[in-house]
Amino acid sequence: MNIQNIIDTIREFGSIEAAKELIDLQHEILATQQEIQTLLQENIELKSQLENVENIIEISGFYYDKSNYNNPGPFCSGCYGGKNKLVLLLRKKPSEFDGFEKDVHFCNFCRTVYYGEPLDADEIADLFDWGVEE
Repeated sequence: MNIQNIIDTIREFGSIEAAKELIDLQHEILATQQEIQTLLQENIELKSQLENVENIIEISGFYYDKSNYNNPGPFCSGCYGGKNKLVLLLRKKPSEFDGFEKDVHFCNFCRTVYYGEPLDADEIADLFDWGVEE
């Protein structure tokens, strides 16, 4: 609000107190609008998390997304369980992790190493009933 607008407001309402109350009210309205925007964004995020809860399953310490045919997992259990983030695990060969004889899975976000064996593509397809009609 510029000075001329303030002067016009004082003239219109007849006193500085009335103009101050109007300005205070405008600030409250703006703060309320900002709070509504924050709550709307939070609502969107919570709906997304709820949708994920319905599609994410845990098997033997690995998480899988049954709604994502192209990339069902495995996902990091630490990142999903603690932060609700689906972080795809990377398969590392024994040569990349000294001292291991088998492949391991590694979370590039939280740096956790998983020694178990996740489901393979056929097991995932069977589990989620993604089989191809013959």
